[in-house]
Amino acid sequence: MLTATESGAIVFLPVPAFYNCPASIDDTVNQSVRELLDMFGVDTGNVERWTGLSWLGYGQLKPDTTI
Repeated sequence: MLTATESGAIVFLPVPAFYNCPASIDDTVNQSVRELLDMFGVDTGNVERWTGLSWLGYGQLKPDTTI
């Protein structure tokens, strides 16, 4: 994978996300498919973007910001 990414490839690992509390395998598969489509710029209309930790008082975090 290191060689592939260093050559410019994007490695997408369909790792199940359990933070959205999937009720079925179908929910888990749909989450992975939505993430894959989002990576290619396809708007599925049902992806909620993370807006940072403003509810904790940190404001909007940028991808290169650390706490």
